[in-house]
Amino acid sequence: MAEDERKSYEQKAEIISKKMLSRLYDLESKALEAKMNTQENIDKLDKELEDIAKQRKELETKYHDLVNSSNSQWQNLYNEFEEVVNQINADKQDFYEKAQGWLNDFNEKIAELEEKARNSSQELRGGTRQQLEYLKNQRERLQNSLMDMRKESGQRWQQFRDKIDEGLHSMTTSINKLSQNLQQRREDYSTQKFYENAQSWLNDFNRKISDLEQKTESSTVEVKSTVDEQLSYVREQRDKIQQYLDDMSKTTGEKWKSFRSDIEERINNVRASISKAYQSFPGGSKGDTAQSETTGEDNSEK
Repeated sequence: MAEDERKSYEQKAEIISKKMLSRLYDLESKALEAKMNTQENIDKLDKELEDIAKQRKELETKYHDLVNSSNSQWQNLYNEFEEVVNQINADKQDFYEKAQGWLNDFNEKIAELEEKARNSSQELRGGTRQQLEYLKNQRERLQNSLMDMRKESGQRWQQFRDKIDEGLHSMTTSINKLSQNLQQRREDYSTQKFYENAQSWLNDFNRKISDLEQKTESSTVEVKSTVDEQLSYVREQRDKIQQYLDDMSKTTGEKWKSFRSDIEERINNVRASISKAYQSFPGGSKGDTAQSETTGEDNSEK
């Protein structure tokens, strides 16, 4: 090959390499960000990052070898460089399959979010409805763009790819943020409901304590002694439950769950003690203790 032709091609190869490396770095950064923002599909993202890094390194190596080769080696290295470029450029079907896979995953994730929203409070459902509609519309637009991309070739399909890449990245971020936001709001709602229900139980305990105290005034010494013993335990546990409720309002995560578990156990123990106290009177239990063994948390938020 003439020196002028080699120089001209190497200039063109430099432009091709820089454009491709820019796209590969962009894909790599998006995959890294997606990996950082999600706990799902980690193996899939790791494989994608590995493939991108391999393509990038091979392109850089082939270009470096090409421009630093002797004239006798140049033609072979030219062929190898072209092969790498064609391999990166000719992956339209592979990209289509990967993009379609992501869109299918989006469908499943949107359906999961819709199901969670349906099983949440009316306030949460209302707050997420518009965001879910936006995600479904965005997903539909990407699907249409992907179908249009299949009809294109050369530079045109690369332009479609870049836009679809950007859309997939944006949608992944939006879905992850909505999922995290919905989970946090559900947890906040669950926390508030638990606190309200537990506080309601304490108020109920106070009423029953007062009722039992009044009943002991006209009871036998033996009954009064038995009931007073139960009430002493009930008051002690009631105060501890109130303290735990105050403390748990300042905590989150596993520590909050530990507080909740302890409170639920103490509430059930207090209920059992109150029931026994009522049963100490002639005629058995007069108190309303036929309530569930839980704190009455709204099941729709679990």
